[in-house]
Amino acid sequence: MLRAVLLREGPESADESVQLLDLYSTLLLYAGSCPPVLYQQAIRPRMARAHPAFSGEWAPDHEGLPQLLKRAADVGPPTVAGAVRRSHRVHVAVAEHLVPGGVSLLQQAGRSAGGPPSSQERALYDRFFLVSRGPVCTHALDVQLLHRLLRILVDVEGGGLYYGGPPVSAAASGGFNEIAELEQTVLTRLRAQGTKLAASMQDKPHQ
Repeated sequence: MLRAVLLREGPESADESVQLLDLYSTLLLYAGSCPPVLYQQAIRPRMARAHPAFSGEWAPDHEGLPQLLKRAADVGPPTVAGAVRRSHRVHVAVAEHLVPGGVSLLQQAGRSAGGPPSSQERALYDRFFLVSRGPVCTHALDVQLLHRLLRILVDVEGGGLYYGGPPVSAAASGGFNEIAELEQTVLTRLRAQGTKLAASMQDKPHQ
């Protein structure tokens, strides 16, 4: 969708791209919502045991994404460019929240960001997160996405976005107001996307 918006091809709208980019930013906040001490004592060491340079860049879905987002930030429609830059600020703030003043495992291992991972590293990433990849129909993919979205929604509704720790916005060195607004509207964004996804599943035939 983002590529189509940049090329001005197809029916995809800039507004829908902005909504999805902001939803991605919201999910980044959710992914980084654990207390920093829990991340430092339990999650980061587990990733380091899997591989000293363990990185989110190893996700097969990550390939080509940084270049696309950079292009969107540089030459995309203003609202899309703003959403991309906002997402980047959220990413930086989450890193500052979980590892204050620290570096990533990738950097700690002496490797630079942006280098292509090996096939073994991609496979390791999927094993770590229990990801199984294979061809599926559109309906099966939508069901999986909706199931995960609903589980996140139930979690946030039951316990809030943060489990007793400080909000990510508190550690943000930039974009505090934008990040705080995303934190405050997390349930609204999750509900809206869940409703939209469920409606689209009813409207289209199984493929």
